[in-house]
Parts: sequence; structure tokens; C-alpha cells
Amino acid sequence: MSQFNWQLDIEESWGEPENKPEPKRPLNAIWFLVVAVVVVTAVLSGWFAAQRQVTRAESALKETIQNILDLEHEAVSGGDGDLYFALLADDAAWRAAQLNPENLAANHAGYTVTRAQARDEFVWANVTWEAEGRTYQRIAFFQQQNGVYVHAPTAPGYWGEPLSRRSDWGDLAFRQIDEGMAALITAYVDKFIAETCPQNCVDGRLPFTLELTDNYQQTAVAGTIQAPSPRLAALGQDGRPAAPFWQILRQRLEDYLSPTTIRFALPPPFLPGVYRMDYAQAAADFMALYPDIAIELIPLPKLPADLADLAQFDGAALPPTADMVAAGLVADLTDFARTDPEFHSQDFYDAIWQGAIWRDRLWFMPQSAHFKLLFYDSLAYRQADLPEPAWQWQWADMEADMAALLAQQTYDWGFMDLGPDSLLAYAYNLAGDCVETAFSLCPPPLQPTHIAAALDWYEPLIQTGQMPSLVEQADASERGGPSTLQTARRRAAFWVDEPLYFEYYLLFNPIGVAPFPGAGFLDGVTPIWVDGNFISAGSEHPRAVWQWLAFLSQQPPTPRFRYIPARPSVAAETEYWFTLPRPLVNVMRMAFNSARPVTLADKLIFTPERLTAVIAGDISSLASAQNQSEIVWFR
Repeated sequence: MSQFNWQLDIEESWGEPENKPEPKRPLNAIWFLVVAVVVVTAVLSGWFAAQRQVTRAESALKETIQNILDLEHEAVSGGDGDLYFALLADDAAWRAAQLNPENLAANHAGYTVTRAQARDEFVWANVTWEAEGRTYQRIAFFQQQNGVYVHAPTAPGYWGEPLSRRSDWGDLAFRQIDEGMAALITAYVDKFIAETCPQNCVDGRLPFTLELTDNYQQTAVAGTIQAPSPRLAALGQDGRPAAPFWQILRQRLEDYLSPTTIRFALPPPFLPGVYRMDYAQAAADFMALYPDIAIELIPLPKLPADLADLAQFDGAALPPTADMVAAGLVADLTDFARTDPEFHSQDFYDAIWQGAIWRDRLWFMPQSAHFKLLFYDSLAYRQADLPEPAWQWQWADMEADMAALLAQQTYDWGFMDLGPDSLLAYAYNLAGDCVETAFSLCPPPLQPTHIAAALDWYEPLIQTGQMPSLVEQADASERGGPSTLQTARRRAAFWVDEPLYFEYYLLFNPIGVAPFPGAGFLDGVTPIWVDGNFISAGSEHPRAVWQWLAFLSQQPPTPRFRYIPARPSVAAETEYWFTLPRPLVNVMRMAFNSARPVTLADKLIFTPERLTAVIAGDISSLASAQNQSEIVWFR
């Protein structure tokens, strides 16, 4: 097997040492011969001893790196994300790149170390894996941190200076270590252009720059295509770029140069957020602007039982689940968002933008968002001679008012929520303010104590009959939500529902509306649900799909559903906040100002199964909080 060129300094390159020339024997100096033999023997003995020591050190280093890779393989095979990411450097882009299809395939196959060389606190390792009866190799880096090695994205000193090579189609940009492959890659692109562009290249796409990078990122910069170096993608046994690299390169070239058809799935219209805009009109408007990209909308009669089936489409009009991201089914959009000069992430409401981020990476394009408010029977307040809730009220205030109203009125329940919003609002309120991270400002993760406190608040309400049972909630949800229960006869003093139903409830009796309460000296926090669109990790056209999703983010949602546009510029253009009923607008503004997005991970917390177990006494609230639903990684 041909190995990597490890170093740029040829004098330090790996290889067998040069043979020492045998010293010439003096004709008339026997004594010198004896001395020479002694000296040479001593030198050779020292050299062999040093070589044995180096060999033992290299063997021990290889074994150390192999043990790390074996643990990675075990974690990937077992779906153990916690173990796997504990073995990786703390770099969000590097970690997300391991979910790329080509990296997942190699991780599932398992690596074998063939060489390992220590360089200061780094190790350069040559690793191989098997796929479809063939052996591939790539470079891998490891960095010593706190006395142990972690799998790192790169190492200083390996790649060398940036270089470029001019061609008829543009420039090939690469690093010095890849100089020997430049001619081969240039010839491949020459042939692709010659075969494709006479009939099937988009006007204006030539010339362009092809960058071989030392990472797995992609770019939305016009006139630039990025592909990982063959040393990161795959080399064959002969040390030349192998099939996985050529597949990546061809896909990137076609995505940029050729006309594209995007197959975009539209899930069933009863799902929250779906069809809250006119996708057909949006597709027509988009294709008028981008005639080289065709949008094929594919309505689904129902969501597939296994959401992995959505990977057959280039993208879909719904936010992905955490399990879909963890399975490597969803493309990371962060690089596109950061490099697209026409895309401005600042033109998104922060609470909505953060809802699309998980583990400091952007996993779907925010389109709109919605949240629920707390409705109450204002007539009952007047009859009980109670002041109606102030906007900055507390959970204790609500509970006191609920007890007073129940003493005056006949209700089935004091409080009704057919979803997890009140539980999330209670827990978010305890989590505190936002903290800054690499790519997001909010939110701080919920701790088990926050979750347990919300369950401790919730459980007595169920046990004492102040809230409807889970079975009743499920039945009501299937019938359409609280509006099926709260008609002319109020069955609950307080209930949680969408702002959409404000006028509906007002038809029967006077009502009031308030944001979720707070605790202590903190204002209430409103959970906000972010809707959007994702790109499938297996899409052959991620760059084109990105253009489509960026366009969608600028389209307003259908006004009657009162979904908030993801962008304040769209809200201003459509006068969103000025079209709301006067009694509703101020409450919605206040709730939105204190909103916290329900992240992909947060959606797994208050599941019906876990709530049922706590209410039944099968598990304590703290134990439930400490044993949250585990995500199955690397499916």
C-alpha cells in the first residue's frame, strides 16, 4: 500500500536509513582497523538500540490510536453518541462533519491504523477501512489534551502553504501537501467540463475556483466550489484519490454547474406549521428567479412511520427531529448560512433563529414560529371580585386565583393544557437567562432540577383533579384541542391555546389572555415552536436546495394562522404586529419578548409516556428528569 507523504521536509521524511559505507581498510595500519571495528560496532549498536526504542515507541503510539478508533467504532455501532463525542475534540463543525454520509460509512466499517507519528502534542495517523471489497485510506489527527489523545479535525504543520493551479475552467486551490495530486484533479475537472458544459452547464458559472480544503465545509460563495482534500475523503491503496473522493467532487461540480430538479416533500397539512404558506406560489416565484432550478413539490398523505424515509427527498417542509439529525439524515446548514453573502442571519428574530440550532450548528431553515398563551374566564374574575392577572404575574398568583375561582364557579378543572407548553414554561422560567456559545446566544440547557420542579408542579394538579387526565387530553387533542372543550360552558378556569382561537372563545363569554407566569423575581418565559425546512444529508443538490430554503425564509406565512414570520423584515413588510386584535397584540408582544425556543432536544423531555409514569408513581419526578429519552445516534 502506498502511504501518505507525511512531511514537507524531505530530509525528515519516513523511510529506511541510508546504509553506512564500509570504512576503507588501511593497508599498513592493523591497529586502526581494530579501533575502527570497535567504533563502528559501538555506533551500530547504539543506532540499533535507538531504532528499537523508536520502533517500540511507534508501536505503542499506534496501539494507543488504534484503541481510540476501536472505541469510536464501538460507540458508532452501538449508537452511543455520548461515548463517541467524548473521544473527539470539542469543535462543533468537526463533530457535525462525522454525521456526513461518507464519514458515517467509514466509521461503521471501522478504522485500522497503519502508521502513527507524534508531532509535539499532535499525532498524524494513516488509517484504512474496507468498503465494498476495497481498501481506502485517509489521514487522521489526534491531539493530546489533559494527558489523553482526542480525535482532532486537523494539525498544524501538516498541510503546508496554499498553492493554486490555473486551468481553462478556472483555478484549483490546494495546500502544498496535495501538490502531487493537482494535475490528476485538474484533468478530471477538464474532462467533466468538456463532457457537461457544451449542452448542460448553467450560463455564467465559468470560470470558477475549486478549493481542496482541510475540512468538510461547503460554501455558498458564488464562483467557488469546495471539496475536502483526497487525504480527508479517501485515497486508494496506490496513494491516489479514490472513488469516495471522486464521487464527492462530481456531486459538487454537478450541484454548481448543472440545472437541477429539487424533490421537496410537503407533509400532511394537519401537522403544525405545514401549509401555513402557499408553497405552490412560492415555487413558481422561485423558479421565475432561478430558471436553472426546478422545484417538484411532493405532498405526502401521511408522515412515514420511519422518518428516515424522508431521506429520499432533497428536503422537506418541516423541522427535523433530534433522532433524524443524530442518524445523519439531515444536512448541516451552518457553512451555507455563514458564507452566503445574500443571506443575513441577523434578519431573524433571535428566539426563532435559535430554535433551528442544536449543538451550535444550524439544522434547518426557520420559516415561522408560533406559541401559546394562557386564556382565562374574565367574567368569573369579575364575579369573584378579583383583579385580572397582570402581565408580570407569578405561578403562585395563578394558583391562588384558580383556587378562588373554583370556590365561586363550577368547573371541571382549574387548569387545562393539552400539550407540554405549561411544563416547558415552568422549567424554562427556572433555567434563567441566556448564555453565549460559539454560534448561539440562547438557550441554556435545562437541568434535571428544572425538569423535576416542573413535574412536581404538574403532578398534584393531575392527582387532585385540577387538570384533565392524560387520556382526556389525548382524546381532546384528536378532536382539535381546547376549542372542543371550552365552548359556551367553560370547563376550565384557565386554559392554554393558540392566539388563533382568541375570537372563537370571545364569541361565547368574556375572556382574558395573559402570558405564562413567572417565578420569584423573574418574568414568565413563553415556549416558542419554530417551523422550517431542512435539507436531506443524502441530497445531490444541497447548494441548490439551500437557495430554495433561503428564498422560503423570506416568504410570509398565511396571515389567518397568526404564525410569526421568522424574519422581522417580513413581519414589517406584512405589518404582522399591526394586524392583530388590539386586546391580543400587547400580550403577544410581551410573550414574544420573553420567548424561549423549544429546541430539538427539549422536544424529547415531557413525552406522554414519561408523564404517565410519573403520575402513576412508577418513577419519581427527579428520577424521570435524570433519565431523559436517549437519542439513538449513527443509525
